Amino acid sequence: MDNPEIIESPMGRMNVDRNGNVLFLDEERLNRKEQPDKPVRRNRPRGLGVKDLLVSCVGAKPVNYGLFTAAFRLLVRCMKRFLRRPGIGRNLFRRVMMVGPVDEPSGYTKGVWLPLDVDLSDHSGSERVPWDLLEQAIRSSTYIGGLNRCICRETFGCSDFPHDMACMFFGRSGEVVVKNGIAERLTPEQALERVARAKGLGLNAEAVHVELEQYVWGLKNQDMEQFLEVCFCCPCCCVAMKFCREGTRDIKDRWTPSGWTATIDQDACIACGSCAPACPQECIGFDEDGVASIDQEHCMGCGYCVAACPASDCIRIRQTMPMRDSIHDYFLAEDGFDLKAGY
Repeated sequence: MDNPEIIESPMGRMNVDRNGNVLFLDEERLNRKEQPDKPVRRNRPRGLGVKDLLVSCVGAKPVNYGLFTAAFRLLVRCMKRFLRRPGIGRNLFRRVMMVGPVDEPSGYTKGVWLPLDVDLSDHSGSERVPWDLLEQAIRSSTYIGGLNRCICRETFGCSDFPHDMACMFFGRSGEVVVKNGIAERLTPEQALERVARAKGLGLNAEAVHVELEQYVWGLKNQDMEQFLEVCFCCPCCCVAMKFCREGTRDIKDRWTPSGWTATIDQDACIACGSCAPACPQECIGFDEDGVASIDQEHCMGCGYCVAACPASDCIRIRQTMPMRDSIHDYFLAEDGFDLKAGY
C-alpha cells in the first residue's frame, strides 16, 4: 500500500487498515515484549528433596488420573472466585498458582501461541510460519512424549474434540510422562502427524512452561529447565485459557503471539458482537456502530474470535509482527526462561 496510514481504533494504535490488511510488521511491538534486564530463570534449590519426593509420588499416572481431573475442576472454580477479587484470597491463590509479580526472576507461567491455520493470501512464501517453529522444535528435541489423553478435555467432558488429541512434552519432561504411563514416545514424524491432525480438527498449538504443572506431571526440580509442553487447545476446555480469561492484565500478558494475530475487515463486520466474549485477552473493542476492532498490542492469535464470528472471512489470522528464530527465543527474550536449546 502506498503511503500507509496508521489506523487509530477504539483500542489504540493499529498496524492494519480497516479491511484487516497488514500495513507493516510491527518490530517495535515485538521489541516491547522483551525483558533484557530480567534475570534468567534458575531452578529452585533441591533442598532436602521433599518436593522432589512429593512430585514423584503424586505425578499423573493412570491410577490417579481421576484425581487430577477433579483437581482441575476445583482449580477453575477457584479462578472465578479469586483471580479478579482483591484481598488475601486472591494473593494466596496467585502465589499457589506461581504467577507472582512480573518482576520475579522465576515462578510463573509463559505461553506462546502457534496458530496452525493462518492467512497466507498476502504472504510471499519466503517467510516462516508458526508451523515452521513447531517443526524446528520437534526435529531438534532429544525426546518427545505424547499424552494419550487430554487432561483438560477429560476434566470437562469435551464433546467437540477427541480426547486422544493431547499434549506433547519435550526433553526430560517427555521422558517423565512416558515413564508415568500416560504417554508414548513419539518420533519426529509422529509428532508432526499429531500437529497436522490438530490443524485438521481446527485446533491451534500453544507452547507453554507452567510451573504448577511440575506437580501434575511429576517433574523434579532438576527437570524444570527442560520442561516444554505443546498443547492443542480447544476454546471450551483448555484450563490455561480459562486462567487467562479470568486473569487480570498482568496474567493475560503471560501469553504472547508468535507474530501472528487476528485482524478484522471492518467493512465485512456485521456488528453482532459474537467475537468479544470468545476472546481470552479481552482485546476486542467496538465503535459507536458496533463494528469491531482488535487491539494488536494484546492479541495473541488464538483464533477463538475467528471461530465465533458468523461472517465469512471477516476475521483472519495474519502476520503482524516479525517472528523470532525459535520457540526457545520467545521464552528467553520475553521472560528469561532458558529452556536449553534442543530441550
